[in-house]
This record gives sequence, structure tokens and C-alpha cells, in this order.
Amino acid sequence: MGVSLSKRIQSSSKYDQKYDCEEGITWKEVNISEFDARVDRVHINGLQRTKNDLATDCVKTLFKAKNFEEVIERANKARKNFEKLGCFRNINVDIDINNDTAATENGLAVTFQLDEMKSIIGGLQTLIGDNEGSLAVGFKMPNVCGRAEKIAFDYTHGNKNTTCLNLSFIKPFQYRMSPVLTASIFQQVGIWPQSGYMNKEKGLLFDVTFPSFSKVRHSLQYEGAIREPSALERNVAFEVREQSGHHFKSALRHVLSADWRDACIFPTRGLFFRMTTEVAGTKLLGGNVSFLKNDTFVQLNIPVLEDVVVQCSATGGFVKPLNRNVGILDLYYLGGPQTVRGFEMRGIGPHVGGNAIGANVFWASAIHIFTGLPFLTGKGGFGDHFRFHAFYNVGNAKKIDGSRSAFENFMQISSAYGAGVAIRLGQMARVEFNYCIPVSLRKGDVSCPGFQFGIGLEYL
Repeated sequence: MGVSLSKRIQSSSKYDQKYDCEEGITWKEVNISEFDARVDRVHINGLQRTKNDLATDCVKTLFKAKNFEEVIERANKARKNFEKLGCFRNINVDIDINNDTAATENGLAVTFQLDEMKSIIGGLQTLIGDNEGSLAVGFKMPNVCGRAEKIAFDYTHGNKNTTCLNLSFIKPFQYRMSPVLTASIFQQVGIWPQSGYMNKEKGLLFDVTFPSFSKVRHSLQYEGAIREPSALERNVAFEVREQSGHHFKSALRHVLSADWRDACIFPTRGLFFRMTTEVAGTKLLGGNVSFLKNDTFVQLNIPVLEDVVVQCSATGGFVKPLNRNVGILDLYYLGGPQTVRGFEMRGIGPHVGGNAIGANVFWASAIHIFTGLPFLTGKGGFGDHFRFHAFYNVGNAKKIDGSRSAFENFMQISSAYGAGVAIRLGQMARVEFNYCIPVSLRKGDVSCPGFQFGIGLEYL
């Protein structure tokens, strides 16, 4: 958002002169860290709703600069601080000599020209997730109270008749670690024909997100929701129908994520890690849904040759009841184009009467080889949106009770291999067209041999 008018010159150990024959100009490469400089004044133009103290916090480190290189670096950091607020459409920075009568030796004046967003912004957009596309209609009110607060409202409708209504208030804080508080009221409807039920849910969510180390983020959440699962048809399995009715969930959740990849859609190197821990229904939290839940996802990308990347992914988790059985809404489901390819959505794990009823333990792993298409080579071109990949993925989902036989049964695998083409849709989603060959199936598994289509952001 915006550009800086200051440009860092490549450092050199001494003054080097270069003559441009075409332009007739002599250029000098200099080490700008050798030039003493300090910031005398900072001008911030264009503030309307934004409070002065918020803008001051973004630029105050400029006054600590001791040379011209530090001035440029700190001005760029200040511009990024303004961008993080999400209140401005354009941010321009100008560094000039301070011509005031009170100017000091080597004194500079830095000017920020800001263009605030409109008070109400609305529009249409498409969202992609869980192998489903959705149309979202919404509006947001940025910088409501002058300190980067935001109110957002959106309504989404998916191609599988899922709906979601969400109203959020977002407040960033200018403290150490820059935490962001989000308070949301939501209503959503999800339909799962593989399990034979639909779920209506209304509730509220409080979220505090903050970083700890480089690329490492924490999210502390409280969710309180009234949920109403119901059977889609009369002949749905009894294990599904018996859980129809209202349930109140009150849960605390911690999400730890670390992303050291160079890209989220087609990474060529780096590691991604996420661990989610959730507890619901304790005496302190209340509610009639109680469990302890933990799951982890890891992805490692290794470049082996030019334009050839090996990707290894693994995921797993368990859910343990605290004082009552865990319902079908909180169990794990495995299978589909985003998890274990070669199987139908929720096609791996316990099934009764053709309905997936969920598992309390699961694990899955996959290995991929990604490479560019042979006829679409070159960097920065149209071919960067396409990748050919071959894969092998395995997994299992089971209800186990801790006995030895149950554990041995859980270690048996469902697996498939195949190849296909992956297409990047900007930085918002990935589309896969794969030909899958199931290798091993367990009793109750629903395979999907042949072509399989997937769309989403995160894949195993």
C-alpha cells in the first residue's frame, strides 16, 4: 500500500565513479551509512479520523536514527506500521533536508502523506475452502474510533448450500507484541451429506492474536455456541439421528502456528507448523459438550533440483471425552481431495449405514514431487501458476478405546497414489485435477478411483 520515495543505494567500501556514455552522467556509488544524519522533524499529512497519538507511535523510532541509512530503514519501517493499521489507501514518504531556522547540522525532515480509507467500504468477493466455493457479500467500517478499530459484516453462501453470517469488531493494540482483539457474532449452516446431517449454529467468538518469535503466532480463543444438528433423511443411521437437538458448546482454544515457507500456495522451501488445543465443557466453562482435543499439522518443502520440490506433510490428532461422549460435530473425519486423495470426502474411518460417524483419533501423511509443466517454463510468467505433481498419501481414522488390539487396528492404513496438475488462483486458493489409484482400503472406506477435483487453500 503506497510507495516510499527514498531509495537505498548499494553499499560500497569506497567512492566508485561510473560514467554513463548514453546519458553523459557520472554516477557515484557510496556507502550511505557513512553519512551522519538525524531527523529533526516528522510531518504527517492527511489525518482525518486517525488520532494523533496513534500516528506518533508509528513514526517515533525515526528520531533514533544516527546516519542516512538508518533514516531510510526506519522510514520504511514506519510506512509498514501505517500499513498494518489497515486505515490508509496510499502512503507516500518523502525525505528532505530540514530548512527550518532551528535545523541542526545534518538535520532532515521526513514527510508522510496519508490517504485515509472511506468510512464505509463494501463489495463482493469469492471465498474458497473445504473443497467449496462461496460468494461473500459484506462491508467494513475501518478506523471507526480513530485508533484502527474496524467493524466488519459479511454474508457468504456456498455452492453446497452452506451459509454464514458474521459480524466482527477488530481492535489492534499498540503494545509490545502488537496483539489484535477480535469479537464476533456468527450464524452458520453446514450440510454434510456424507454423514447424513446438517448443523445450524449460532454463537460468539473472542480471539486475541499476537506474535512471539519471528514467524510464530499465537491465537487465544473463546467460543460459545448453540448448535442444532439434525438428520437430512429418515433413513440416516441411528448413531447420527440420536444426536439431533440443541447442544451448547463453551470452549477455550489455543492455536500455535509458525510459517517459514517462501509462499503459501506453491512453496519451494521452508517449514509450516500448526498445533491446535481445545478444551470444552469443564465446570468453569459450562455447556453440555465436553472434551479435550489436540491436533497438529506439519509441512516441509525441500528443493532438490531447479524447479523440482519435494513436499512432505503429516497431520494427526485425538479427542478425549471429559464427562460425556463426544458428539459427531467434534469428531475427526478423513478423506477427500484436500486430505487423503483417492477417497471420497469423509471416506476413511467408521461408517454406519453408509454414513461417516467420525473418529476420536486420526493420522495422515503425504509425500509430493512438484515440478513445472514442461511446455510452460520460465520465471515470472504464466507457467508459474501451474505445477505437475505426483503423490502418495496414507492415513487412518478410528474410534479406539486404548486396548492393544484397537491400537494395532489403528495402525493399518488406507492409501492411494496418483498424479495431476495443480493450479494457483492468486494467493487465495489452489485447484487440483488428479488421477488417483487407491492401493489399500479398510472395511467401510469409500474410495474414489480415477479423476478427482479439489479446490482449497490448505492441502495435505
